[in-house]
Amino acid sequence: MKLNLALAQINTKLGDVNANLEKHLAFIKDAKVSAAWTPPGAKYEY
Repeated sequence: MKLNLALAQINTKLGDVNANLEKHLAFIKDAKVSAAWTPPGAKYEY
């Protein structure tokens, strides 16, 4: 079984939930574009 996995270490902003969410979603989008593995049935909205 082939597995592509993306890991990210990010610099979050303490208390800024919206900025952190946007940063996480951007990393998820980049991982999906690069064909990294995502869980079966995972649904991410941007």
